[in-house]
Amino acid sequence: MYDDTGYVHKALRAGAKAYVLKDSSAGELVTAIKKAVSGKRYLSQRLSERAIDVYIKEMLPARFDYK
Repeated sequence: MYDDTGYVHKALRAGAKAYVLKDSSAGELVTAIKKAVSGKRYLSQRLSERAIDVYIKEMLPARFDYK
């Protein structure tokens, strides 16, 4: 799918268990399908990294030094 935050949010809010980018490998697609079938969630690696960055930036105290 698309590497656009709006699309990702919309898909997840609609109930998607996994979101895989168009340029993902066949192996990553298989992994995502297996996770979704087993009831788990999956985001492509690039999206996962971005989500972690957003979480750190928005949810954790700004005064905490992460280095």
